[in-house]
Amino acid sequence: MKKTMTWLFILTKRTLKSPLLLILLFIMPVLALVVNKLPGFDTELAYCAGIYLEGEDKLAVDLRDALTDADGIFKFVEYTDLDQMYEDVRSEKINCGYVLPSNFSHRTSISDIRECITVIKPPNSNIQPAVNEFVYAALIKLQNAYLLPNFVESTGLFEELTTEQIDSLLAYYNTYADSDKTFKVIFQSYGVAGITEQKGSTQAVTFPLRGILAIMVFLAGIFGAATFMMDREKGIFDTLSIKYRILCQVVYIFIPAFLFGACALLPLGLSGTFTLPVIEIFAMFLLIFLVTLFGQGLIYATRNSKICIACIPGMLMGSLIFCPVFLHASSYVPAAKFIEKLFVPFYYLSIFS
Repeated sequence: MKKTMTWLFILTKRTLKSPLLLILLFIMPVLALVVNKLPGFDTELAYCAGIYLEGEDKLAVDLRDALTDADGIFKFVEYTDLDQMYEDVRSEKINCGYVLPSNFSHRTSISDIRECITVIKPPNSNIQPAVNEFVYAALIKLQNAYLLPNFVESTGLFEELTTEQIDSLLAYYNTYADSDKTFKVIFQSYGVAGITEQKGSTQAVTFPLRGILAIMVFLAGIFGAATFMMDREKGIFDTLSIKYRILCQVVYIFIPAFLFGACALLPLGLSGTFTLPVIEIFAMFLLIFLVTLFGQGLIYATRNSKICIACIPGMLMGSLIFCPVFLHASSYVPAAKFIEKLFVPFYYLSIFS
């Protein structure tokens, strides 16, 4: 036991003498402070659209009120000057604009409603189709409330609908329409604390700190595996028994991964990303354990320090692309859901998704 602890002490001291590792360990808390101080990370994320009424049609007025009062990622502003709205779209002060005609209620109640709403948008707009869906969802909710009493009367099931019955019918409809079963858009961000649902129009732009730190712990373990193989190639372990060779093989990977994992908890706390201590500590120990296992497999697979070092850029790029650091690649490329499982940070980040 005493010999084992002596080896742990010596290898830890040797690891801390590496200038590169010391610089990276120092960068981790500095990175968290820089992320918190960047002004761009406190800005609001809202897409702005204009809306213009050609008349005082009741449905158009109701739709305008519903859109301008909505609390979401899309912000709607009413215009009284159509030319000004065109100019603001052209100058990209707003993302797009909507013109509601004076006979809006009639146009939306007939069978052919094509070109009912005029949409003004800049060329090659990517966000405008999503804004369209938001507008149409609000319109459908309001239009159905207009059509529902007429539809019930047309069925002939009731001799005559009273005002109280119509109010009761609309109350039931509103209960249904206001639930999240009819229309719901969920915006999510990836990276800092796994997947974070965004609610409301004011959203902080988040830096993928958790993902970056997980990759640093992963690369520290690979660096430890490469260091072990370099020392083995120098003959440092030739006089050791097989038991202590295996112990050194594990410790060489565990120590840098543990040091980086322990230091990573500080930036997570400084950045406000820290969740429950029990979850954070468990997740970090799981990451360190998986990194140690992966490093063992890498030693047996490569058997050479130069080959192991050559794998580091590929491991880094693969982790950035396939792990949910900046985005979830499997949402765009289905095959990525198999590739992402080859990289250790994926399992750590999945805990926070």
